[in-house]
Amino acid sequence: MLYYAKSTFSANKIMQIRQFATILIMLISAINCYAEDTSTKKERNFIKDGNEKYESGNYSDAEVLYKKALEQNGMSDIANFNKASALMKQSGNTPADSPNNPLVVADSIFNALSQSSNNTQIKESSYYNLGNIAFDKQDYQKSISMYKHALRINPNNDDARDNLRLAQLKLKEQQNNKDKNKDKNKDQDKQDNKDKQQNKDNQENQD
Repeated sequence: MLYYAKSTFSANKIMQIRQFATILIMLISAINCYAEDTSTKKERNFIKDGNEKYESGNYSDAEVLYKKALEQNGMSDIANFNKASALMKQSGNTPADSPNNPLVVADSIFNALSQSSNNTQIKESSYYNLGNIAFDKQDYQKSISMYKHALRINPNNDDARDNLRLAQLKLKEQQNNKDKNKDKNKDQDKQDNKDKQQNKDNQENQD
């Protein structure tokens, strides 16, 4: 069974990010001599409201609120991560490789965050989510790489470690199946050639 505990923001994960946002805003206020930053306050409130929608299972509404937060601050890693998490929750039964799958957008966001975010928690979770998305696509080689990246940032990420082991098993199984299919195709080709030769010999004997 694939572990999804950190694939999207669980209630605990949302709370951790919410706390980070509050701390970040407090630091900015202190630097600005307690001057009120209206844009930052709006961003924080949209994220807070989005998290509440997310926790109640209203993922499409949460996505809208995270987008509004991004309108206030397009560089917000928290809003971007939460938006991608909400998109993951909306993927449903849509084929993983479909261009209409919200996972396509989520994958793009997580990939950008994994490369550019200075927040190690967001960076780690982005790699983890990329691993889960790749796993769903049966791209086990990529999922292994993403889980390893997450573990380099946080060696104590037990979910990433468990998923890494599972992805490695799935990759081995996938490779074994490919080898079996190759052998089967070779045997079929040999049989086809044998049948062709037999038909040719029969034709010559009739002539």
